[in-house]
Amino acid sequence: MFNIGVAEMIIILIVALVIFGPGKLPEVGKAVGKTVREFKSAVNKIDEDIKKEVNEIKDAANLEELKDIAEVKNMMDLSKAEESLKKAAAETFDLTAKETPKDNNVSLSKQHP
Repeated sequence: MFNIGVAEMIIILIVALVIFGPGKLPEVGKAVGKTVREFKSAVNKIDEDIKKEVNEIKDAANLEELKDIAEVKNMMDLSKAEESLKKAAAETFDLTAKETPKDNNVSLSKQHP
């Protein structure tokens, strides 16, 4: 995080000792440590929240994509069904046309007594 060497750390401790004195230095160290831990905890929580939101957005986008895919597949299935129905209807009409008798003249004058 910070590139602080041993020499820099000694200078910082000497300055802190001069400013706060030997009596308050442990209290200041504890306060700084607690503040750093709380800051890291807050950053980690924000990071987790952001990752959670990103995953939710990705899931929503994937769900929309899956819905689109399902809709296209359904349309394809419907068009295949429509084609097979048309084919079946055409075959049925062809068979019906072949089976119809050519002589439809039925005599109404011949009735059975």
